Amino acid sequence: MSNLPNWPGASAAYSRAYRIMSNMARKGYVTPPIIGKRGRVLKSGHISQEMEDYVKALNSGDEETIKGLNLQYLDYDLPR
Repeated sequence: MSNLPNWPGASAAYSRAYRIMSNMARKGYVTPPIIGKRGRVLKSGHISQEMEDYVKALNSGDEETIKGLNLQYLDYDLPR
């Protein structure tokens, strides 16, 4: 059973969004958490505003916003 919205092309849009977010994270849009000696999280990680917008759109299933962000950050989906 899929949790994707039922609009046409949702699967392709979501997979592209996840691929773009993964590439954005690799290129420094995410600050990793700082772990102490005993494995405790001393300072939690943060994500950029761009990735936060993606997460909100994906959680709400907003078709226009997801497709718009995919087009806006298309550079992160293209192979280099």
